[in-house]
Amino acid sequence: MKKIWNKSLLYALAVTTALGSIALPSSARAGKEGVFLANDTYFTLERVSVASGSSSLMQFTLKLHNGSSSVIDFNRYGVRVLDAAGNRYPARLTGKLSARVQPGADQEFPFYSELGNLPSAEGLKVDLFEWNGSGTDGIRDIGALNASVDVPAAAEPGTQAVISLQDADTSLDSEGFVTVNRKDAYETVESGKRYLYVDLAFKNDSGSDLTLPSSLQYRLRDAQGYSYEGSLLTGDSSVLPPGGTVVRTVRMLAPTVEAAASGAMSLQLWTDASGDEEVLASLPVAGASAATALGGERALTGSNEGLTLVAEKAAAAPQDDETLVQTTITVRNDTDSVLALPDLTGTYQFGYSASEEATLVRTTSESYVQPKSSVTLQYSALLPEGIDPESANLVVRAQTGTASSTSGTSGTSSSSGTTSGTGTSSGTTASTGTSSSTGTGTSTASTSSSSSTSSTSTTTKATTSSTVSVDRPVMIASLKGITRQANTLQTAKAYTLGEVMPLEATSAIASKLTTTLVELHEHESEEFGYRTAIAKIKLTNNGTTAVSLPDVGLELLASSGLSFPGTRQTTTASTIAPGTSYVVSYSFLLADDAGEEETYALQVTDAKAAAPAKLTLGTYQVAFQKDDTSSDKISFYPFEVGFDWYTGGWLYSSGDYSYVLNMSLTVERKDNVIIDSGFSGIEFALVDSTGRVLSTSTGTFMGTQKLNSGKHKITFTDIQSEQIESGTSIHVYETVTTPEGTAKRLVKVLK
Repeated sequence: MKKIWNKSLLYALAVTTALGSIALPSSARAGKEGVFLANDTYFTLERVSVASGSSSLMQFTLKLHNGSSSVIDFNRYGVRVLDAAGNRYPARLTGKLSARVQPGADQEFPFYSELGNLPSAEGLKVDLFEWNGSGTDGIRDIGALNASVDVPAAAEPGTQAVISLQDADTSLDSEGFVTVNRKDAYETVESGKRYLYVDLAFKNDSGSDLTLPSSLQYRLRDAQGYSYEGSLLTGDSSVLPPGGTVVRTVRMLAPTVEAAASGAMSLQLWTDASGDEEVLASLPVAGASAATALGGERALTGSNEGLTLVAEKAAAAPQDDETLVQTTITVRNDTDSVLALPDLTGTYQFGYSASEEATLVRTTSESYVQPKSSVTLQYSALLPEGIDPESANLVVRAQTGTASSTSGTSGTSSSSGTTSGTGTSSGTTASTGTSSSTGTGTSTASTSSSSSTSSTSTTTKATTSSTVSVDRPVMIASLKGITRQANTLQTAKAYTLGEVMPLEATSAIASKLTTTLVELHEHESEEFGYRTAIAKIKLTNNGTTAVSLPDVGLELLASSGLSFPGTRQTTTASTIAPGTSYVVSYSFLLADDAGEEETYALQVTDAKAAAPAKLTLGTYQVAFQKDDTSSDKISFYPFEVGFDWYTGGWLYSSGDYSYVLNMSLTVERKDNVIIDSGFSGIEFALVDSTGRVLSTSTGTFMGTQKLNSGKHKITFTDIQSEQIESGTSIHVYETVTTPEGTAKRLVKVLK
């Protein structure tokens, strides 16, 4: 066979050999670089990638195009990698495959080569040679292919490494490589013990799914040589997709203060699968667990990617023998998509081994964060006497569900036939073999031939999957620089409902505009497990010209020190005409464990005057109005609704069931104030004896279908026959539409 050993551009090469004259292939016409064995038998280089780290890994695929009329044995050729300085690196075949390439066929041979600490991929080449050639070392060069690619830089020097999963589990049939990058570390206190969590980003550098083998182990080594065994969090065993990056978390007992102070700590990934201990990667950990300062932020990863946590602010208020701390965390969505709001819990830790669970209050009951929007979370706890709040940290943890799977195989096989020829047994198998000459190359596969073979096999693979709850820290917020407040209730002004609030003058509040709290009601929210409060303020323009409606904020401050921000109704007017009043509604979500005996202060703020801080305009002692759901007269300020009489009953028509409520109302406007489409409405809910809502109907106090004095008929539909019972009742709610949803207040129950 005549061969051409030099590297050539296929589109420029057309050679006639003993194999015959064959038309140039399409890849040649495309100008792809190749190494020729004959005019239509050649190698090309495909899919080259380099993963950087303490030991860089190069992966590539050689494609052999056999345009001849004979079988080509790939075992006759060796492969190695050359860098720009001429250094040689052995190349090894990934997995097992046939070495015999049939006439007219193309076959790919995937390789990998470990290049050590490679500073640059510039000048890399894949060199091909023939075994038992005429050279002094028994090989003959046949050409090289350019393989220069950009080496991705590690995030920090030494924090990244490339490992072979076959080194961790020798039972694997083929090589699978992952690049592991040490990310954030978190030191937490749990049940009086300190633990260290380290996030590892695993990038699958292979072309197929991989699962981290159970024989891959983790431990922390300190400067004194002590080891702290670690393990992946439960549920962190799902498949790594090809080319993808997945974050996994290792948990272990934290080292002693003295060991941590030495700074020389490393997380080791190791195995003893072969009988001898082997460290596959050693990644520095010292300095990775810095806390986030107030005002700082941290991006979430994994299933919560796209969300960012911001440590907005923290405040401390003295109590009798304790100190209340409250930290505001914002969950921000910077993407253009709706993202799920993760379940985020909080714990305050202080000293070396002390912690206190935090109470969480959310500004919304929604489970999602809208695009380019945010959700505010407040974490509160009481620190023991003598603890400086600035020495405490808030640990925010994410509760997530991680998919995990297990699989098994079972099957039968049989074969029959006669075998002849040279090489291995029939069926043309291949194995990975290593043979080097002066450390320069690797022979790759074995050959076989057979005259006849008949085989059958049946394999069944069963896979089961489940979702496991995983709890991992995602932020440690330092409270250094915390704002210290006096007890607000002690400084709040006495106030009587209906009086004008003497607010501080600001650019947002016109001098002729007065503010009055006209309603403050509280109700247990059965749907969300929170107590709901609804407040209404009346803004009156005492001037002779129209003024802008101020965007004032309201907060309810409990005697325990907890703060509950109010959410304003969705729709409001832009101006208030002279000599008129306008009513604005606010809703509050109160902590479920806030005591009913607590007293409250209402704080009025101007959020724009001192942004991003809030300017306090006034703080007033308030109390919730006592609601009597059995009373015949209910206040929906500025309206008072009287239920004169009511009756109801079941109806059946054409296979459908319904319930009809007939009632007579007296609706009076008690105050001459302006209302619009943003004003509160009324909802009637048909409820069975177990508290289940069967059907609802809504009403309004304005428009063509408004509720007025006289008789009204309300029909509840879409009721199933099994839901009909004699113990039903009608629950009447006042509703306020806010950006976070509809807030409801139960005002009456019709038996």
